[in-house]
Formats: sequence, C-alpha cells, structure tokens
Amino acid sequence: MASTISTVLWTIFTISILQYSLVKAAPTKLVHDFCNHLTKRIPSRSDCLSAIAVDLKSDTVSTHIDLAHMILSIGIFNTTNSLNWIKSSKAKYNPGAIIECITGFNYAVSSFASALDVVDLNLHAANSEATLVKNGERYCIDGFTSAKVVMPRQIGKRLKYIDLYSMLGVSIIDRLIHDSRHILN
Repeated sequence: MASTISTVLWTIFTISILQYSLVKAAPTKLVHDFCNHLTKRIPSRSDCLSAIAVDLKSDTVSTHIDLAHMILSIGIFNTTNSLNWIKSSKAKYNPGAIIECITGFNYAVSSFASALDVVDLNLHAANSEATLVKNGERYCIDGFTSAKVVMPRQIGKRLKYIDLYSMLGVSIIDRLIHDSRHILN
C-alpha cells in the first residue's frame, strides 16, 4: 500500500514537471536573475531553473520573499516524496543504513519546514535551518558508510535534490539578508 502511494506521488511529481515544460511559460525574470547569480554554487543554471520550475507559480513570482517561500516549500514537498519512497522500499536495503537514511530525510523535512516557518520573522534563523537541512543528507550517507554498503544510486540521486534545494534556500535567504541590510543603511 505504501509503495503504491509513493509511486503515485512520484508519478504526480514527474507529471507536474513534464506539464510545466510542455505548457507553462518560462519562470519570471526574478527567477532567472536569481539562478544567474548562483553559477558558482550550483552545477548549472538550468538545474536551478528546473528545480524552481517544478512550482507552476514560478512564472508569476515577483519578490524574493515569495521565491524563498516557493523554494522552501518545494524542498519540503520533494524531500517528503523521497522519504515516502525510501520508506516504501526499505526492505530492499540494509536495515541499519536505511533507518539512518530515513532519520536523515525526516530531519531534512523538519529543517525545511522550520526555515519556512521563520523566514518572515527571522532571516538568520531561517538561514540556519536551511543550512541544517544538509545534516539530514549527512545522516543518510553516514548510515550507508557505517554499514559498509554502497548507497543505491536512486537514494544518492534523491540526496542531490536535498542538497540542491538546501543550497537554493540558503542562497535566497542570503539575498534577503543582503537586501534587508541595504534597507537599514
């Protein structure tokens, strides 16, 4: 049952990406400018654009705070879907490693959610939470390392998305902090 739900969620996620690429307009200039400034932090500008384009509202986002909400929300959605997939397929993997990985994905979801909860109130706390997302990634990696088993490629791929959305979250919050300093000066 859990495997079926996970498969359905992943299918919906994939269809929404395809639907966006076939139907929707390009993300706003704000999104393009944001991704252009990240070329040293991410593998490619297209990774940034496609990660944000998952949200069909990316063609209307007009403020950095709205973009922060969007990125953190996508991080929660994507990481939760990955967590559900891992839970549904845990019987296939080393029990010790997969338990640590599940713990890590839970931690990442909680950190994304905490960052989203406080981004309007305290940018530095939101930045810390978005940074802490990577600890969830580390728990999963450490679980496989300590069990002395090779991490399955599918889990490694999902960890890259945690890393990408964490980096995007930290980057947009950094931008908000930078902007708030200019307002104060």
